[in-house]
Amino acid sequence: MRVKEDLLSAYKKICDISKTLEASANLVKDAMLEAEKSFEEVKGWSHARKDDFVPIHKLRSRLKDALSKLERQELHKREEDWFKKKLELEMELEKKKAEQEMAKPQSVKLQKYTTTPFQGDCKDWL
Repeated sequence: MRVKEDLLSAYKKICDISKTLEASANLVKDAMLEAEKSFEEVKGWSHARKDDFVPIHKLRSRLKDALSKLERQELHKREEDWFKKKLELEMELEKKKAEQEMAKPQSVKLQKYTTTPFQGDCKDWL
């Protein structure tokens, strides 16, 4: 988890740096306008500074992608662990059901046997 914490910390720092640089650029533009620079000069300066911010935006994007990838991997790992645990529990349940089936007393259906009642004559005795 240390990797995720480091990536998250770096992402937050680069976002803060980006915000600070953009705020500073806006302050410079405002100062240039107050100094009565032409609109075209301010616009040209602003476009030149946008190119300076590209590496920072790319880095922020790569960090965000790395964080997303790490979170997806963690999610897959949690799902895999959950499915393994579910499988283990289902197998254990099946095993217990099989043990219960084996433990049930076996019953056998016998043929119906009828006897004739003995009435005292020894010739009728089987």
